[in-house]
Amino acid sequence: KIFEEEDKINIIQREINILKQARDSNVIWDEIVEIKNIDDPKEYVYDFTVPGNETFLTGDGIIVHNTLNSVDWNDKITFINNDLETSVKPIGEFIDDLMSKSEVKKIDNDTETEYLDIKHLNYKIPSVDEDGKVTYKLVEAVTRHLPGHDGKLVKIKTNMGREVSATKSKSFLVREENLIVEKEGKDIKVGERLPITTNYANNVNQIKKLDITKWLSKNEYIYGSDMNKAYAEKENNKFWWKKHNTIFKTPFKRGDTLMDSYKSFDYEDGKIYNLHRSGSKSFLLEKLDLDYNFGFFIGAYLAEGTLTDNQVIIANNDEKYINRIKEFADSFKIKYHVNCKTNVRFDNSKSQDIRLHSNILAKLVNTWCKKYSHLKEVPEWAFNVDIEFVKGLLDSYISGDGTINKRDLFISISSASKNLLIGISDLLNKFGIICKLSGHEIKTNNVGSKDIKPVNTLSIRNYNLVKFGNNINLVIEKKQELLDLAKNQDWRYTYGRDDIIPGNDLGDYQGDFHRDELSKMIESNKLSIYHSKIARSIINADVYFDKIISIENVEPSNPNKHKNALVYDLTVADNKNFNITGGLCMRDTFHATGSGSKAMRGVPRVEELTRATKRIKTPEMSIYFKDNIKNDKNITNL
Repeated sequence: KIFEEEDKINIIQREINILKQARDSNVIWDEIVEIKNIDDPKEYVYDFTVPGNETFLTGDGIIVHNTLNSVDWNDKITFINNDLETSVKPIGEFIDDLMSKSEVKKIDNDTETEYLDIKHLNYKIPSVDEDGKVTYKLVEAVTRHLPGHDGKLVKIKTNMGREVSATKSKSFLVREENLIVEKEGKDIKVGERLPITTNYANNVNQIKKLDITKWLSKNEYIYGSDMNKAYAEKENNKFWWKKHNTIFKTPFKRGDTLMDSYKSFDYEDGKIYNLHRSGSKSFLLEKLDLDYNFGFFIGAYLAEGTLTDNQVIIANNDEKYINRIKEFADSFKIKYHVNCKTNVRFDNSKSQDIRLHSNILAKLVNTWCKKYSHLKEVPEWAFNVDIEFVKGLLDSYISGDGTINKRDLFISISSASKNLLIGISDLLNKFGIICKLSGHEIKTNNVGSKDIKPVNTLSIRNYNLVKFGNNINLVIEKKQELLDLAKNQDWRYTYGRDDIIPGNDLGDYQGDFHRDELSKMIESNKLSIYHSKIARSIINADVYFDKIISIENVEPSNPNKHKNALVYDLTVADNKNFNITGGLCMRDTFHATGSGSKAMRGVPRVEELTRATKRIKTPEMSIYFKDNIKNDKNITNL
């Protein structure tokens, strides 16, 4: 009655119809009068996986769907462990390793489906919900199985440079009728849009310190804490050396050489020293502060660095840039020297580098970031750390390797390592910045190199530059001046002219609309209150809908040489979606079914009714087993 008395009856007629459907639905609303916990029945519980609510994100940012529609061995995922530390691995390596250490369940012999419950490990992965919000969710189980269909996978590439290979089942996520839903790989088409992340999941605490002891063995390096324990034991115990490798542990083979070293140097608790110091007083802390300076050093190495066994070498001609490296080295008493050279081949141009003398640091950097330019990568632990570390890393990396185009005002970065740029892209997501990845082959260069690697490029454009400039300052002044100029531009688009949000069902406005166009609809009151809320939600969501530019059928990878190539997926709590590294959002592909299962009820069902959706998520079917098999869990738990 209230709605029918409104003046704008034509705008809100759809809401009236939705409410009428809820009023006339086949349910009544019964009040709960008692709730209690009951004893564990010591039996399985079961459920059905129904199209429409089982999705997950891949590491490259593509969203895929459940129902045995998994992704390829090589698709990478970024996840956090119980200590909130991130790791980056191919999904196949991650799952194969877990299954090699545990007893797995063989769910289906025809598809060779194997299932392993891992809730107790407390791994979490970025996951997208049906409204486009990205959060960390618990990985409940992992699965591997045959690809199905014709045994081939669908490999898609998007306009923003993301790619993933997944099965022809409902592995992909698209947006229809205001919701992100699954779609079969065999039906996906060029021009459709897949969600990729623009805002990195941030619903867990960030790590403030990095424990480096896991990479530095006490058999190779001197720990000040253990040296002091050894001395204390010697003062109180005649047979103190027998406590070596129990109460204390050092790289020394004899007690007298340990004591000689102790007396010649002031060892401090919490610090790690090189065994062969040659007069050096340098050290590293057992737990390094993940601050701006540490981030700057890592970013500088990724942009401008190389390694020897005993040195970290970073090249840059800017004095402020080099001084930041000196500041980092000085904080750990690491010795360094600066080399300046003149290159006669390039009009006597000058170049300089700074060389940090620390084999401990060189070993860690090689482990974390790799040595050669085409293999470099952002450290896998860097995706859930203090934001100041991330700012420092992006400052030095883009100040070192980045170019700001003077005419069109965009940031461009080139690298021989695609994995490195994907990692940088994920770090930029922490500030709501989305970038484009691309690549090309080159045959010659100006120094006559023979083994020339492909060139990968990352670019930051449009209002993303404002977001970058509002969060990150560049140490090189000329680049900062151009960034300031870009920040003050009146950018027409937030994420670019191709920022189309598909699948809108907003009363009189149906179909695909530009993000900024939806904003104008809200501002000009073209949408009802109900539809404005929906539009505002997707405008402010954590995803960008990236257009597919190519699709091809490919063979699945099989690096572990299984009898048959397998595909892999994760069962993720709540929404069954997960992200791959790089931001693509993908769908989970396995759920147990069996006796006693029930379809989704409660609030989700009410939401379906009030939305009057054409894609009902909760059809329910009761399946009765014959008496001779109903108690056989090997059959009912399929």
